[in-house]
Amino acid sequence: MKKFGSLIIEGSHHELVSLLAALKDRRSKEFVYISDLSERYARNIFLKPDEAACFRALGPNSFDATIWVVIQSCRLRVANIVPETVTSLSISQYNVLLSSFFHHFVAPELKSENVVYIDGENVDLADVLPDDCYKKLLSWAKTCNQDSPISHPLDGPHNTG
Repeated sequence: MKKFGSLIIEGSHHELVSLLAALKDRRSKEFVYISDLSERYARNIFLKPDEAACFRALGPNSFDATIWVVIQSCRLRVANIVPETVTSLSISQYNVLLSSFFHHFVAPELKSENVVYIDGENVDLADVLPDDCYKKLLSWAKTCNQDSPISHPLDGPHNTG
């Protein structure tokens, strides 16, 4: 199953504000800070201007997307990625932009004390199902007829045991 990825960086509020300021000043061919959108965004969500930012993705596969970043509760996170040239992004497109933003733009500015959580688009059933249900599903998968997993000799009306 696929899902939209997320990027969260933890640290002290001061460290995260400094990181965001460094990102705003960073020169890149792939991402550029958009000050007027950032200031408007911060006001609209009741944050200080140094706690929110908007970056435009550049390049042929960027969809001229804007990447919205906020700092709240000692966490800097990507709040959303919004395309300008298409009506919506697929999960894979969103995650490619998120990964590129992190690896090519954010990671070079990180300090060793920052804790980073970035996840991809794949969700494992173990993450979604209750533990007992997942164990039963694994047990069934091991004992089912692999050639025809929807039928099993012990399943159905023919089983009288």
